[in-house]
Amino acid sequence: KLRPISTARAPTTAQPPPRNQSPARRPLHKNRSRSIKIHVRLLNNTAHDLEVDGSDTNGSVKTKIMEKEGVPPQQQLLFFADEGLEDARTLADHGIEDGASVCLIAINMMQG
Repeated sequence: KLRPISTARAPTTAQPPPRNQSPARRPLHKNRSRSIKIHVRLLNNTAHDLEVDGSDTNGSVKTKIMEKEGVPPQQQLLFFADEGLEDARTLADHGIEDGASVCLIAINMMQG
């Protein structure tokens, strides 16, 4: 006996993300300008929440921190996931998403 040939395709499954790029570390290219809240932790165990956009540069985030903490941007070092953040890059470039914690180290640039 001959059986009819099925023309239906087998269901396809979604491909997992590449192993070298987990979903949490992907940049927010689609939602770069969406409003997010980040936690800024200082070494003195205080923390502040900042309302920012994924398209904000780290330099503009430092300006917002100065408004809350009084620390000039040139005296701020920001870190996320053990990496220093470059002023010209955006939060999205660094993979920073809503609810992320950023560490602030304030350096004293004493003249002398």
